Amino acid sequence: MDLEADSAPGPVYRHDPIVEAIVELVFEPGPEWNITIPGRLYDGLRDTYPDPPKQREILEAGLSSEDDEKVGNAFTVSRKGTRVVFGNDNKLLMVGPDVLSVHSLRPYEGWQRLLPRIVGALDSYVAIARPSGVRKLSLRYINRINIPEDSFSLTEYFTITQGLPDAFPSRMTAFIDRMELAYEDIPAKIIFTWATTQPSSPGQSSFLLDLDLHWNEKCSVDEAVQHLVDLRQRERDAFESVINNRLREMFNAD
Repeated sequence: MDLEADSAPGPVYRHDPIVEAIVELVFEPGPEWNITIPGRLYDGLRDTYPDPPKQREILEAGLSSEDDEKVGNAFTVSRKGTRVVFGNDNKLLMVGPDVLSVHSLRPYEGWQRLLPRIVGALDSYVAIARPSGVRKLSLRYINRINIPEDSFSLTEYFTITQGLPDAFPSRMTAFIDRMELAYEDIPAKIIFTWATTQPSSPGQSSFLLDLDLHWNEKCSVDEAVQHLVDLRQRERDAFESVINNRLREMFNAD
């Protein structure tokens, strides 16, 4: 599989707020999965992921459903099963029965390096597991934005805000906002979560911007990579649309 990443899909910041980028592919099964596949995959990718493989139970936070373990009233932790994890500092690869995910932790390596890692892992997986196609495809970017103030108008830094009628107090101390929207031109959706989070230090405000994009139709492995490139551009467009120049200047500050 050959795909060039000649340019980044958006501005590159000196202090990028990305704390984790995740690409996950769920495959249509080929031959029956067997326990030798993770080991064979590791042997082929040892130079990229030299850390010894480990098993990890994957948990995912989300909104309530009947099958999830509740955490409080609104949020849950869903169990996604056990995966074998290959690592190299902030670069991770996880593999399980008919699923492969590539992770980039802080400091984010950049799309020009992440995309070849995705393609390399996918090529190796396809050669070993021989899936018949891709059933699900997702790309997620989790951003943490720290602002060195604890009292300000949201519109000083963002193009979006929160508001309630006058009967409510005017000073907002915390919020969480989650929206799910469908694209009209492609079979995909974006789940956007915007929330306050615990500040890293006193006198600071911290925000989570989580953009989670999903391709909704089955596709071939080659098509999956092209869809990922499309989703990444849309993710950056969405991110850039909700921040303003004051944040951009802060991300590029010395």
